[in-house]
Amino acid sequence: MGDINEQLSWVCADRTKKEIINSKVDLFLRPPVNHIGTLEFDKIDEIVEAGYKYALPLVREWAEENGYG
Repeated sequence: MGDINEQLSWVCADRTKKEIINSKVDLFLRPPVNHIGTLEFDKIDEIVEAGYKYALPLVREWAEENGYG
């Protein structure tokens, strides 16, 4: 029973996240860092670099499309 409740909670949270992203967020970025664990603090430089490389073209495109660039 616990597994079902956990899955229902995840589905509800995921649906809410998608609704918020679609209605209240100008630009949602999800850099490719899933391979790095939550507690791998020593990988901060890798995370920053991956985030920057991922976000830069997307932010530039968004800025141009929305009159900021």
